[in-house]
Amino acid sequence: MSGSDHLVYYLRGTPDRFAGASDSIEVPRVYESEDEARAELSVVMTLSRMVHGDAVADSASWFLQTADVASPPTIDEEQVFHGYLLADTVYPLAGGWSELLDAFDWEPFVCEIERARAHRARLPWQRDMLGQFSIETCRPTCSIDYSFFRFTPVASELLVRPLNVYVTEPLF
Repeated sequence: MSGSDHLVYYLRGTPDRFAGASDSIEVPRVYESEDEARAELSVVMTLSRMVHGDAVADSASWFLQTADVASPPTIDEEQVFHGYLLADTVYPLAGGWSELLDAFDWEPFVCEIERARAHRARLPWQRDMLGQFSIETCRPTCSIDYSFFRFTPVASELLVRPLNVYVTEPLF
């Protein structure tokens, strides 16, 4: 991920405020486009439930953030991306954590995401293909798309809803 400017996209969730809710939900996956991010919403929701619980995940509104991974962070910048190695490439983890240890909580979920992606692409996958976590030198968020959307579980399906729609019934 070096050379010319390269933008990546990631999803960040903000749960409604209630006791025990996190300030935000970070997703350990970056995407090449918004379309790709939306195509994996069910994975995002499953991981959010596993990490944060159903109540927090169900209340979260989500938005897309963009990061420039070609630009190094400025000196003493508070947040840099942490990444993981896969096939000699460093993939940044979403969220720009200031503490590397925070990233380790996501390791089993990163493994599951990469295993599922390899399966869909009919590629081999082994746990040892995921290298150790390392620091990726790139700027934190450079832009935010505020066209929010929100998840609502309906039976086994997940429907994407605009932020201003606060209903649990199907819209269509």
